[in-house]
Amino acid sequence: MLVVMPLPEATAALLAGKTITGFMASEPFSMILSKSDKVRALITSKDILDGEETTGAVIAAASKFVDANPVVAKMIIAALEDAIDFIAKNPNEVADMYINSDSSAISREDVVKQLTDGSMVYSSAPRGFMKFARYMARSGQLKREPKSWQDLFFPFVHGQKGS
Repeated sequence: MLVVMPLPEATAALLAGKTITGFMASEPFSMILSKSDKVRALITSKDILDGEETTGAVIAAASKFVDANPVVAKMIIAALEDAIDFIAKNPNEVADMYINSDSSAISREDVVKQLTDGSMVYSSAPRGFMKFARYMARSGQLKREPKSWQDLFFPFVHGQKGS
């Protein structure tokens, strides 16, 4: 039997000692759980993907919008890259911004650690998509496998080191 729970509730249940056979977590929840003696990691996304970093979230837009507004689309990517650069150069300030905007009980030190320890990679380059696409094609979820990750993204990111 599979029960789907929001990450905060599942994390709280695990920390309370509830019996849960399996759980897949993302930051900041995986970091919170890693500090508990009630939970242990069995496998990570890097293990599944042979060490490759994967993109956890993407900005999506309809082709119609991008075609009609190419300058705006490029500006959104530029703003994302500026934010990534700011995070890398100012992790303490970013941690303060996060803590002031979020009601979680995560410590400032833990937020800074997440930003700087390499467990999360901030990048505008799409990563890991071909591994997912190959699997989806083999399992019938895609009618055809894309030839490259560039087939999945707009041309203005094609020059990046994606995968």
